[in-house]
Amino acid sequence: MALQHLRSGTANKRPIPTAMSDGQLAVNTNLASPGLFFKDSNGDLVKAGPVHVGTTAPNASPASTAATALVANIVYQILTVGTSDFTAVGASANTVGVVFTATGTTTGTGTVSGQQGNEKGEQWLDTTNSLYVMKVYDGTGWRVTDSISLANGSAAAPSLHFGSDTNTGLFRSAADQLAITTGGTQRVTVDSSGNVGVGNSSPSYKLSVLTAGTADTSLHLATTGGASANGDATNSVRFTGGTNTRWANAKYEAFTHIFNANGTEKMRIDSSGRLLVGTSTVQAHANMDDLQVGNGSGNRGITISSGASNFGTLAFGDSADNSGVDQYAGAIEYYHLNNSMSLLTSSVPRLTIDSSGNVHIGNSTNSAHTNRLLAVGKTDRAATYIEVRTSTSGDGGLLFSDGTGSGNEGFRGTVEYSHSSDYMHFKTAGTERLRIDSSGNVGIGTSSMAYNFEVKGSGDRYILVGSTNSAGASLILDGDANGDGMGSDYASIDHNSSGQLVLQNRSANSEIVFKNTSSSTERMRIDSSGRVGIGETSMDALLVIKGNSDANTTPSIRLKDGSDTREAWITNTAGDLILANGGNDNTPHCFLKMFDGNIMSFATANTERMRIDSSGNVLIGNPAGFNSGGIVNIQTDGNKTISFNASQGELGNVASICARNDSGSSLVPFGLRASDLRFATGSTERMRIDSSGNVFISGSTAASAKIAMYESGAMTIAGEIKIQGTSTPTGLSSRISKYGSLLIGTTSDAVGDAKCSIDSGTGKISSVNTASFGAGVNTGSTTAYGVKCEVATNAANVITQAIQTASGFTYMYRGYLGSSLTYYVTANGNAVFSGSVTASNVSDVRFKENITDAKPQLEDTVALGSQLKNFDWNDDAPLNEELRAKRFLGLVAQEAEKVCPGLTYTVPRTKQGKELTPAVLDEEGNETKAATYEELDDSYKAINHDILVMKLLGAVAELSAKVAALEAG
Repeated sequence: MALQHLRSGTANKRPIPTAMSDGQLAVNTNLASPGLFFKDSNGDLVKAGPVHVGTTAPNASPASTAATALVANIVYQILTVGTSDFTAVGASANTVGVVFTATGTTTGTGTVSGQQGNEKGEQWLDTTNSLYVMKVYDGTGWRVTDSISLANGSAAAPSLHFGSDTNTGLFRSAADQLAITTGGTQRVTVDSSGNVGVGNSSPSYKLSVLTAGTADTSLHLATTGGASANGDATNSVRFTGGTNTRWANAKYEAFTHIFNANGTEKMRIDSSGRLLVGTSTVQAHANMDDLQVGNGSGNRGITISSGASNFGTLAFGDSADNSGVDQYAGAIEYYHLNNSMSLLTSSVPRLTIDSSGNVHIGNSTNSAHTNRLLAVGKTDRAATYIEVRTSTSGDGGLLFSDGTGSGNEGFRGTVEYSHSSDYMHFKTAGTERLRIDSSGNVGIGTSSMAYNFEVKGSGDRYILVGSTNSAGASLILDGDANGDGMGSDYASIDHNSSGQLVLQNRSANSEIVFKNTSSSTERMRIDSSGRVGIGETSMDALLVIKGNSDANTTPSIRLKDGSDTREAWITNTAGDLILANGGNDNTPHCFLKMFDGNIMSFATANTERMRIDSSGNVLIGNPAGFNSGGIVNIQTDGNKTISFNASQGELGNVASICARNDSGSSLVPFGLRASDLRFATGSTERMRIDSSGNVFISGSTAASAKIAMYESGAMTIAGEIKIQGTSTPTGLSSRISKYGSLLIGTTSDAVGDAKCSIDSGTGKISSVNTASFGAGVNTGSTTAYGVKCEVATNAANVITQAIQTASGFTYMYRGYLGSSLTYYVTANGNAVFSGSVTASNVSDVRFKENITDAKPQLEDTVALGSQLKNFDWNDDAPLNEELRAKRFLGLVAQEAEKVCPGLTYTVPRTKQGKELTPAVLDEEGNETKAATYEELDDSYKAINHDILVMKLLGAVAELSAKVAALEAG
C-alpha cells in the first residue's frame, strides 16, 4: 500500500521514529536546515541528507511543549512527568520516554516533545569563527574525523614539503616523533613524550633549545615598530596545562617582566626593579618596596627551604665590603638541627622560639621548669621589664584564652590596665575578680572601693592566710608612724602552729577595743593586763560586765543551747546576783538568787524552795514559815525533820545524816555517814551500803549477809529464790535453786521436776511441752544450717535465723504469707520485699508557714557537680562489708559544706579511748567495780540527700527556663 510521507517546514524539526512506519519517509523543507529522514530496520531515525551547514548543531535541543498545550492527534514523547497524568490523554504509561498520540490537553506540570533529537551518522559542517570543520554525530556527541597518511621522510627530503622547496618541511624522524627541517637540516624535534627540541634531536624537557659550540642561546620575543623601542609592546612565553583556562606565561610589557600561572598574574619585576609577588600594584612603603608579596587579601607566605641540620635565614645587612657581621646586622634565622627560630639585632640573637614553642627574649635556654612558654631576660641583667603601651585613654593588658569563639573564650583570664581611670583589674572565667584603683585601693568582687581593701559579692566570702607547713599564719595590723609591722608596736591576728587563734596588740598601750554602731560606740575592751570589760573601760577585775541589766528580759549573760529554745542567764540587778534558766519567754523555771542583804534563794517552777539566810541557816520548804532553829532545817510539819548533827552516838562520832520521827529508839531508822549508809528497824541493822557501793542485807559484811549485791553487778544469795504469788496453784511456783538452775512450775530443786527449766550445769533450756507465745514461739526447731526462732501467727510466719544459708547469705528476719516468702532482711544489710515499701514524708501545706520562693540553685548545683568524686570506703566507714567493697560515685561532705553549708549534718558517735581507772576486784577475784575509759568524740559528717534532690529540682527548673528563653529568642 502507498505510504504518505511526513512533511514539516519548521527549522531543525525531525520526526519521532516510533511514530513512523517502516519505509516511510519524512521531509523537512525548511530553507535553513532541510533534511530527508527514514526509519531503519533497528527502528532508529536516519538522516539521508543533506549535510547541515552552520554555526549551531542541528536540532541540538528538541523543542518542548507544556502538558497544558497538547494538540489532539499529534505524536509526542514524554520529557518530564511532573504532576501531569499523561495516561489520561493517550499515554500507555506516565514515564519519561513514552511516545503517544495526544487525545487532548492535561493539567499540572510536565513537558513533552513532538520531534526527535540528533541521530547517529548525521553530518554537520561547523562554520564557527569562519573555520570549516566537518563533524559526525556518533550517538553521544559530535566528532571530527580527519587523518592523512604520509611516508616517514627525512631531513633532506621531508614527507610534507611546500612547492618546489623539497628539503624544507615535516617528516617522521623516529617512531612517534616529528621533526621540522629547513634547507635539509633538522631544526625542531617533537618526541613521543611531547618534548620539543630546537637544535636538539633528543630533548629531555618539554622545550629544549641547544646551540652548538660556545655561541649564546637565547629566546627572543620582540615586536616591530617604533613603540617597541620604548618597551610599550607586550612579548610573552605562555605555558598551558589542560584547557586554555589554566595557563602560565612570562611576558615583557612596558619595561616590566610579568609572570602568570593558572591564567592569573603571580609575579612581576617592574621598571624600577621591584619584585611583586601575588600583586601588580605596589602597596609597600617607598623605603621597603623592593619585594612585596600579596595584594592585601588572602593568605600569603615566603618559604626558605634548608638542610635538616642547617640554618634558614632572612638577613638584613649594611656591609659595604660584603664581609663581617654587618652582612647580617639584623636577621630572622631558623636552625633546623634543633628546630629553633631566632630574631637578631646588631648580629646578636634577641628573641628565640625553641622547638617546644617556648619564647625566649634576651635568652635562649630553658630553665629546669617546664611549661615556660615565654621567658624574658637573662641572669646577667640588672633589670628586665615588659611594657604594654597605649594612649592616655586606652587599655592595655595580658589575655589568657582557651578558645576562639565569639564568647569570652578569648579572654577567660586577663590582667588589664585602664589609662583613662588609672586602675588595674584582673579577670577569671571572663569576669572581673580583683581591681586596684588609682588610689591604691584593692577590691575583690567590687569595682568601687571606699577602703584600702574590700571583698564583696553575693553569698559567703572568705579571706585565707594559710601556711602549708604548720608554721602558723598571721594578719599584721600596724597603724603607727612607719607602719612597717616590725618591732613591738603592731597588732596581729594569728593562727599558730598549735592550732590556736591569737589576737594580740604589741604596742605600748596594748589594749584591744571592740566597737560598733555608726557612732563607733565601744562595747568591749581587753586591757594590757588581760582584764576584759564589756560596757566598762576601766576594769577592776579579770572580767567586768556593765550595763542596764534586769532579772529576766535583759540579763548580763544569757546562755543558749543551739536550736533548743531553753535558756539560762546570769544577771546583776541592784547588787543582787541571779542565776536562772527557762524558756525563750524570759520566765524563769529555776533560779539561784544571791541578795545584796546576805541571803541566798533557790527556786524551781519560778517558786522559791530553799533559802540560806544571813546567819547561815538552810531553810527548805516554805521560807516564810520556817522554824530556823537548826543549821539545816527541812520541815513539813512539827515532827518530821532532817538535821545535820555530829554527835549521834548510834552513827558514830562522824559527820552524818540521820532521819527519825521518834525519840525512843537506840538506833535511828536511817543513817548516812561519810563511809556508809545504814538502815535499821527497831534497834537492829537490816541493810548497809558500804563505801564501795556494795549492798548487804541481813548482815553488815559479805560474809555475814544473806544477800550481797556488789558494785560490779555480781550478787550472792545464801539460799534459793522462790517466786510464788497469792494465786499461784500449789506446786507451780518458780525458783532459782541453790544450784543456780532456773526452775518454773515446781517446788523441787530437781531440774526434771520443772515444767520449764534452765540447767546451770549444762545451760540447756527444757520444757515439758512446746513453749509458745500467742499462737506459738518455737525455739526447738533446727535446720541444716542452725537453730532458728519461729513466731507463727495464723498462716503468717516470722523467722529470725542468724546462721549462713545455702544461698550464701544470712537471714536475720523473714516473713511468709502461707507458704510464700514475702520479705526478708539479711545480715549483710540487704532487704527484699515482694510488695511495695512506703516511707512517710510529710509535705502538706497545712503543716507549713512562712512559705517563700527558693533562691536560685543552679550555681550551687554546678559547683557541687564539679566536686563529684569516685572513691572507696575504708574499714572505719559505718557501712556493711558488701557496701564497703564497692567503688562509689558521690560527694565529700566537707567539700560540699563549703559550697552549701546547709547540705550537711553531723552524725554523733563516740569511741572508747585510753583507760582512766582500772577495774576493782575483791579478795575472791570478783570484779566489784568496772574499769572506766576515756570517751572520745567520733562524730562524722553526712549529706542530706533530700536537700540535694531539692537543689537538683531547682537547677533543672532554671536550666529549663534558660532553654525556653533561648528557643524563644
